[in-house]
Order: sequence, then C-alpha cells, then structure tokens
Amino acid sequence: KGPAGPLLPPTQWEITAQLWLQRLEATKQHFWLLMDEQSLAPAPAPRPGPSSTNQP
Repeated sequence: KGPAGPLLPPTQWEITAQLWLQRLEATKQHFWLLMDEQSLAPAPAPRPGPSSTNQP
C-alpha cells in the first residue's frame, strides 16, 4: 500500500517541501535574530525613582 491520503504528483511534493523548507529557514533566522537581540541588548538601567534619589 502506498502512503495514506491523496497522492500528489512529484512536482506538488517538491513545491510543498520547498515551501516548508523556506518557512523553516525563515523561522530559524527569526529565532536566531531574537536570540541575538536578547543577548546583545544591554541590561536595563535602573530607573531613577524617589527611592534612589532620596536616599538618606
């Protein structure tokens, strides 16, 4: 028995595989960009508030 579901012509399979690969690459690039932004972003400086400006 062949694979379950409707059989697609090889060209359709190739197009689908290419779309999935492109989506996977875009997702990986987006993920690494987010990781780089988080790792390269400087630590948030403490906001000057009444407690820090009016210390005894």
